Amino acid sequence: MKRTFWTALALTAALIMTSQVTADQGANAMTERTPVILINPFSVPEGKVEEAISFWEAGRDFLAQQPGYISTKLHRAITPDAQYQLINVAEWESIEQFKAATTKMQALPDLPRVDGVTYGPALYDVIRN
Repeated sequence: MKRTFWTALALTAALIMTSQVTADQGANAMTERTPVILINPFSVPEGKVEEAISFWEAGRDFLAQQPGYISTKLHRAITPDAQYQLINVAEWESIEQFKAATTKMQALPDLPRVDGVTYGPALYDVIRN
């Protein structure tokens, strides 16, 4: 029985890697989903980086209390000419929990905003280590 489990697992992995099953079918074949990754680059006007960091910290503090939150890290560009001065990378247990938490956060009336800051969040799966 032990060998059958590992054989099925290896076959599922091979099928996913060769695209013979969809990602959803492959995820259903596995019993546990890995965390979903948020990558959110921020375009920040000159002179607004510290204000944008405060904005990020307020969001982080709220989201860290929500179900499904695992972790987050904010990255700052080393050079001033980088397209994105700040990039947030976060882990969530599921897409649904991320969406529920961010919907709740966006409804907060006192969440600070920073004029000129734009961001483009997207969710990703890790496919290689």
